Amino acid sequence: MDEFLKQAWRANKIYTNAAASVPFYPDLLALLLVCDEKNLDQFMVLDEFRAVLKRLKIELDIFSIQSAQLATLKALNEAKISSDEIVKYLEILRDEKIIDEEKFGFLEKIISKNKGTNEAKISHIKPKDHFHKNLDFLNEINEKASLLDNEKTFLEALVAAKKRSNETLFNIAASGVINSGKSTLLNALLNKSVLGASNVPETINLTILKYSKDSFARVNFYTLDELLALGVPSENLPSKSVDIGIDEIKNYTSSSSKTANLVKSVELYDDLELLKDNVCIIDTPGIDDAVVLREQITTNFMRECDLLAHLMNASQSATQKDALFLKKCLENSHIVRLAVVLTHADELSAKELNETLNYTKKAIGEQINGVEIDYFALSAKSYLEGASNSGVEEFRDYLYEVLFGKNSKKSALILSSYQKELKNILNSKLEATKAEILSLKAYEVELKKLQNEQANVKNALSENFSKLESITQNELAKLESSNTKNIYKMGLETLLQNLNDKVKSEIAYCKNKKQSLN
Repeated sequence: MDEFLKQAWRANKIYTNAAASVPFYPDLLALLLVCDEKNLDQFMVLDEFRAVLKRLKIELDIFSIQSAQLATLKALNEAKISSDEIVKYLEILRDEKIIDEEKFGFLEKIISKNKGTNEAKISHIKPKDHFHKNLDFLNEINEKASLLDNEKTFLEALVAAKKRSNETLFNIAASGVINSGKSTLLNALLNKSVLGASNVPETINLTILKYSKDSFARVNFYTLDELLALGVPSENLPSKSVDIGIDEIKNYTSSSSKTANLVKSVELYDDLELLKDNVCIIDTPGIDDAVVLREQITTNFMRECDLLAHLMNASQSATQKDALFLKKCLENSHIVRLAVVLTHADELSAKELNETLNYTKKAIGEQINGVEIDYFALSAKSYLEGASNSGVEEFRDYLYEVLFGKNSKKSALILSSYQKELKNILNSKLEATKAEILSLKAYEVELKKLQNEQANVKNALSENFSKLESITQNELAKLESSNTKNIYKMGLETLLQNLNDKVKSEIAYCKNKKQSLN
């Protein structure tokens, strides 16, 4: 830590407050670590940097900044902050040319030295749970099955089954009256300052948090019919939705924006650990929203959720409106678990908090039946300030257990459906393979039959050929004998003719010579 101060501040290094602490916002802390003697004056005049210090509860002076920097390194050393997340945001600052490669290398080295040995145990870096262990096992079966055959329909069925099971959304809705602490708690759960304070105009919009490697926002607008129901003029109606940078949201949703009344919901996409497993968080407007249509849209969204986290300020306890709102949300919904969360628990004594919890259980229990209810008391503010007993980590663990634990009905249903689908696909392939085998066996029988027929034909041909050969030999022998007799006869006839001719010739000669024949 001393190495950091010497390198970053040199002669301006001062004695710091060893008891200082910082909220756990990796993106903001990365920017804080960048501050040094070279850029301090430039940073101090920037409204954005002043806003960062305000968010981190750091005074605008060199003493407070250095104390907060050391508190950050200490938190890294104690594994309260993920070094990987800090480095990720430093890489963004480097890519945006806010720091150079040398500065990045120095900070990366310092962070590596201060990295806690037990960092893997940071609460928001979770081990494999029951659902994902079994999902990985089924995915492995799917992968091995795909090697059995390259038939197109078979492979497409396996891909579709995996997609359905691995991309199913788990929806968490966060509700509560304005100033119940929803935004602060969600920022704590996400370990990043994503949402603004609950009393700014932007929170009148329904905000949906989803996972994406790239950070961006999608602003969705009301339809013409919905605007008519709201009584809002619909001239220059924008397109159905628009994708923008997260820092541009205020241009659409702030009270001074021309499109503020046209915005139906805002989807925030970011690379956040809690959202990686297809977890979708719906941050609703306050339940005391005066706009009926917007409250109805919020209620409709929550009916599709798996878990509803309803937040109440511990110092205000449960109201009749809270109970009626919950009852309305749970009617005809898919919600199987309800978490009632008392926020700002640090503002009450243990006795007061216990009394508030008991009263809340009684008030909610009288109105709600047929759904399992869990109660929590926590302080997101204490968590962000580094307290170890804030209750936030326990609530995060609870969310994972409800969504992905052994007793999660939705997880069990997904795994069961995936297993059955794989079984059906493989059984179909097995039956098709059996049919092919039977077809091949039938072909084999037919082939043997043809081979036997061919053998019989061959034998018959061979036998007929032998008979034909014998007949041919006999006929040739006969022909040869007949030819010999004819030749002999012709020879005798020729000889007799020659003798006859010779005798006649001699007689004629003698007559001519008048000689006696004797």
